[in-house]
Amino acid sequence: MLGTQRRICDVGQSQGRLYAWWIENSRDCQLYIWVLEDYDTGKWTLKHTVNVLELFGRNCRKDGDSYVMFAIHPDCNMIFLTDKKNLTLSYDMDNQKVHVICTEGMNGLPYIPCFAELPSAGH
Repeated sequence: MLGTQRRICDVGQSQGRLYAWWIENSRDCQLYIWVLEDYDTGKWTLKHTVNVLELFGRNCRKDGDSYVMFAIHPDCNMIFLTDKKNLTLSYDMDNQKVHVICTEGMNGLPYIPCFAELPSAGH
C-alpha cells in the first residue's frame, strides 16, 4: 500500500475518497499523504509530500518535537496539523498556503473543525 515498509497511518475521508497519512517525525519531518485510487484493487497513490518543519516555519527539529496531522477537510484538499504544544494550523494542498488557526493550544489539544451544517431557522 504505502511503500515496502510497514507504517501506522491515520485515515480520513475527503471528497468521497479515502486518504491515509503519515509523518516521519524521527528524521526529516516529511508528511506523506496517499489516496486510495481503486477500492477494488486496493491501489494507493502518493498524492502529496511536504516538509512539516517548513509548514511550521522552523528550520530544524529539536529533541522531543513531534508533529501530528489530525484531520482532513471533507470537502477540499485542506489538512490540519499541530505541533502538540501550542501551534495549530491548516494547509491547503492545492495552493500550498498555510493558515495559523491557534497559537495557544493546551499542550497540543488540537482544534477540531466542525463541518456540520446547522438547520435553517424555522426547521
